[in-house]
Amino acid sequence: MKKLFALALSVLFWIPVIAQDLRVGVRGGVNFANQRVEVMGLYNPLSRAGWQFGTVVDLAINEVVSVQPALLLSSKGVRYESGIVGVDYDVRFQPLYLHLPVPIIASAETAGIKLLGGIGPYASVGIGGKIVAEGSIDAIGFNIEGDESIEWGSERGDHYRTVDAGIQFLVGIEPIENFQLLVSYEQGLTNISPTHDNDALIRNRVFNFTLTTFLTR
Repeated sequence: MKKLFALALSVLFWIPVIAQDLRVGVRGGVNFANQRVEVMGLYNPLSRAGWQFGTVVDLAINEVVSVQPALLLSSKGVRYESGIVGVDYDVRFQPLYLHLPVPIIASAETAGIKLLGGIGPYASVGIGGKIVAEGSIDAIGFNIEGDESIEWGSERGDHYRTVDAGIQFLVGIEPIENFQLLVSYEQGLTNISPTHDNDALIRNRVFNFTLTTFLTR
């Protein structure tokens, strides 16, 4: 985790020195988030839809390669549903992160359209979010509905560790100048389970679809 943070920060502060061109823009998009969860066995939770929004800087190293750090609010998480007859529940974990991806992107132009591909580290810090639960047990007429704030930390009773870090892969196009459509996958490499009792393991996994518009050049 520390190595990933160091890599992301070194790239972020070193690249502007050699960048030949710079664009600043805004990015927004949809996340399809899930988690690998192992707590006394492997769980198979469902994906949940989230969002991301923030600022992005494109730092061109040459005509082909650029570095594109972004500072985003990103909603990740996971969803659990009942598979038992007569027992219904829907629990959605909706952690909110301050998210810093730093991908290195290569481009190639064909028919006036730039094709993009990239890879790089990311680091995220949990800053909020909530857990929303709805459920019922038909046999006893029991119903529940409510929400609570996510607790960040490394103690029993917390939901997630505060820091997440991993790697991002992306592809996309720039159909017109200063307008990018990207599809990316982010694989968490850190264990964000608050405790490691019974070899507990939680890792974020996120597919996202984003639109970026650059405002300056």
